Amino acid sequence: MALSIWIARVLGPDNLGLLVLIFAIINYSDEFGRMGIDHAAIYVWGKKEAQFSQLRRHVFLIATIQAAICIAIFIIFRKPLMSALFKQHDLSLRWYALTLANIPLAIYLIYARKLLLAKQTLWAYNATLWSAPLCQLTLLALTKLAGVALTIGWVLAANLAGQIIVVVWSYCEILKLDPTPAGPLNSHLVKNLFRRGLQMYLLNAVSFLQKRFDLIIVAYLLEPKAIAFYSLASTASQMLWKIHSSVGTLFYTVTTEMKVADAAGFASNVYRHLAFLLTIAAALAAVMIGPAVRLLYGA
Repeated sequence: MALSIWIARVLGPDNLGLLVLIFAIINYSDEFGRMGIDHAAIYVWGKKEAQFSQLRRHVFLIATIQAAICIAIFIIFRKPLMSALFKQHDLSLRWYALTLANIPLAIYLIYARKLLLAKQTLWAYNATLWSAPLCQLTLLALTKLAGVALTIGWVLAANLAGQIIVVVWSYCEILKLDPTPAGPLNSHLVKNLFRRGLQMYLLNAVSFLQKRFDLIIVAYLLEPKAIAFYSLASTASQMLWKIHSSVGTLFYTVTTEMKVADAAGFASNVYRHLAFLLTIAAALAAVMIGPAVRLLYGA
């Protein structure tokens, strides 16, 4: 949160709008590029259909291929993308390269978190949530102390460096959980991951598209400043889903090992309490949105 506030105040609405759009591209690539295989990996592990060392190796290789495909698509369609979304604010090749470089790290990090959850290593999973922003904040603070003016390029570079640090640490922790050699590639496991992943992907892709496609529409029709203000409003409402997603992540891991009847009762109890928490959080968000705007932009 501190990182977001600082960046918003330093960059201002115009540059912040461009940065929000850049991270929307990274997030879209991450969400659609994974094709639900991160969820399938947890399911496969919960059902004991593969050894953890095998799962670790295959997931990493699949993530590399997925990232390469996403980057290739954005290289091929760079000009129409710039024309439609960024208009006269054409990104330099350096900034665009930094944007593309962030895509594989975002994908690797999600896979690493899911593998840590599969082993129920919650302390390591939680560490990945706060350590990446902390690394970014530290790097940007050092840049500012060195007398360098912060730009979108520096923010992207700090994000990339922070992601690299956290991803390397995460995979080292994953190796410690099971240092067993992975063995040869298993075509049956690959097919199983894609089959189950695509099932979940098709169910969730439309939901994610609907959730963030509004930002693409705003970028197409309006100027970057409008993107910044609209993003603030939509992010405030979407923060409520942090409660839902955090519960859902652990819920899915736990219920894979339950019987159907037990899982149904557990789900009913969890979501009854979740509805209560969301109602209270929504009321607090409605009260705090005004002070949040003044805090971000100093207005």
